[in-house]
Amino acid sequence: MAQSDIHVDPDRLLVIAEELSMFSNNVKTELMQLDNELGRLGRSWQDEEYGKFKAAIQPLRRILDRFHEEIVHTKPDMLADADTIRAMQRKEFR
Repeated sequence: MAQSDIHVDPDRLLVIAEELSMFSNNVKTELMQLDNELGRLGRSWQDEEYGKFKAAIQPLRRILDRFHEEIVHTKPDMLADADTIRAMQRKEFR
């Protein structure tokens, strides 16, 4: 692959991977806080509407959980890609 075929800055890719990971970790922390708040709310909200309310939130929570897990799974690939790009760039300069 020629140098001109590489269209990504590996350092920028690393920054994006780290920023995405930090964002994902923040989402996970917020989800844990949401669970705690829902638990507290459930102790004071003692009718069937609480169950409906909690059930309405669950689909979004599952989406955010999947988002977090996907980032955890994808980050190592992004880091490996950055390393591969660097190696390719070094090879081109030899």
